[in-house]
Amino acid sequence: MPYLFGIGLLILFAVLYRYFCKTWNIFKLAEGADGKMSTSKFQWILWTIVALFSYVVIFVVRAKLGIFDSLIVPNNLIITMGISITTMAAAKGITVNYLNNKKITQNSATNANTQGILALFNDDDGLPDLSKIQMLAWTVIAIAVYLFQLNYQIKNSAASSLSLPDIDTTLMALMGLGQAGYLGKKIVSTNVST
Repeated sequence: MPYLFGIGLLILFAVLYRYFCKTWNIFKLAEGADGKMSTSKFQWILWTIVALFSYVVIFVVRAKLGIFDSLIVPNNLIITMGISITTMAAAKGITVNYLNNKKITQNSATNANTQGILALFNDDDGLPDLSKIQMLAWTVIAIAVYLFQLNYQIKNSAASSLSLPDIDTTLMALMGLGQAGYLGKKIVSTNVST
C-alpha cells in the first residue's frame, strides 16, 4: 500500500504537469534549448522522482505505525541531489557561455542519431558519448540500489529505525566522477549539447 501512495503522488504531479504544460510528455522537462534530450536534466529528473517517491513511501509506512516525528533525509541523498542540480546548472552555464562567445551556434541538429532518447547517449554528431553513457550508467545503478534498499528497509526494519535509506559513499564517488567527466568533456568541447 505505501508504494501506491508513492505512485499516486507521481501520477498527481503528472496530471498537474499536463494541466499546466498541455502535454503528458514529462520528459519535455529534460529537453535542452535545442529541443533534444539533455543528459544532465534527465538524470536530475530521475533523482527528483526517486526522492519524492521514496519520501512518500517511508512517510506512509511510518504513519501506519503511528510514527509522526520528523523524517530525516540522509546526507548522501541531499549531496546526490545537490550534485545532480549542480551538474545540470553547470552544463547549462557552459552551453550559454559558448553561445554568448560564439564558440557554438544554436541550431537544431537534424542528425537522426541525436534525436529522442538517443540524444541522452550520443554527441551532436550522433556518435556514442562515453561521458554521457558513464554518467547515466552510474546514475541508473545508484537509483536501482537505492530503490532496492528502500524496499529492503520497509520489509526488514524495526519501526523505530524506519527512515529513508542512505546512498553508499562508493556509489556517490562513482556518480560524482561520471558527472565530473561529463562536465569536463563539455568544457573542452565546442560541439556542446546539454
